[in-house]
Amino acid sequence: GLSGSLTTMWHQIKGRDMRRLEIFFERAAVILDDFAPWGFNQHYRELSVEISGQPKQTIAQDEIDQAYSRFIGSPGPLYSDMISAYRYQSLAFLEALLDRRETYPDLNEALEAHLIIESVYASARRK
Repeated sequence: GLSGSLTTMWHQIKGRDMRRLEIFFERAAVILDDFAPWGFNQHYRELSVEISGQPKQTIAQDEIDQAYSRFIGSPGPLYSDMISAYRYQSLAFLEALLDRRETYPDLNEALEAHLIIESVYASARRK
């Protein structure tokens, strides 16, 4: 009962290599602005949540770090020198390995996602 669309643009213009991710809902939006999803020396500038009829909420990286630290019972942010858009996903993966738990998503789900992407690319080439 849901539908969605993805619009992506890619270029190699120096100085414009930051990304913006916008997820829209019927009455809300989540915006991740100015992030670089590669390397370990970048993170997003602003994460905001906009809900119809409410003021825009902006969440800083530091707030997320502190909330995550409280959630896992850590006295402070882990690996503060590892600033990356994928820091928490990487930590969750490593924790699962150390605890000998299954990772999520697992390899089969990752393969399914890649097969979907490959079929999108194949479809685009046929046009």
